Amino acid sequence: MSKRILTGIRANGDIHLGNYLGAIKPMLDISKNLDSSDQFFMFVPDLHSITTEVDYSKLFQTTIDNIKIYLAAGLETNSKNIFLYRQSMIPAHSEMAWLLSCFSYFGELSRMTQFKDKSEGKSNVSVGLFAYPIMMAADILLYSADYIPVGDDQRQHIELTRDLAIRINNKFDSKIFTPPQPWDKQLDFVDQQEGIRIRSLSNPSKKMSKSVMDPKGTILLKDNPEEAAKK
Repeated sequence: MSKRILTGIRANGDIHLGNYLGAIKPMLDISKNLDSSDQFFMFVPDLHSITTEVDYSKLFQTTIDNIKIYLAAGLETNSKNIFLYRQSMIPAHSEMAWLLSCFSYFGELSRMTQFKDKSEGKSNVSVGLFAYPIMMAADILLYSADYIPVGDDQRQHIELTRDLAIRINNKFDSKIFTPPQPWDKQLDFVDQQEGIRIRSLSNPSKKMSKSVMDPKGTILLKDNPEEAAKK
């Protein structure tokens, strides 16, 4: 049975070791073992990047740099089964997100732990951050993705995507959307007992982050050996 796999990494900063071990390497392993009928969608979700504070003067270059890292890591773009793209260049992502938002509930979005973590202690929180899971659902449902290799911090978002797909299908008594596989099958697909989360070197209670607030806890792929060893 053919499979559709989708994954991406936000372009809001330099790619770090956690990104590589948690997303890029598993993605490459999967892309090299596709069946002839499988399809693999790899994208830079730059629309997600503006949901939190970002240096807009560097966003475009960061997006390009991230694509270069995917290619340097070994992503094969000449294959007919593999698709690499920039999210903002495809208007259907934003259009789908709006449609899905009309079938999403305030309460379920309020319970998202990622939103709570990223908005904690901030006085001005964007609606975009609150609706981040809806855009992620749009990214997934737009391509009828079965599997989305992500860390365990994205579990709630995958489950919300399934809920939205099933809710809309039931409302219109039709198979409009293909719900992604449930979380346990997502883990089986990448042969993990639990989701991947690489911890910060300076604060192991949190995951490694692109945030400038934690430079000593994050090993960037562009760090030289001496810088990485010092951290």
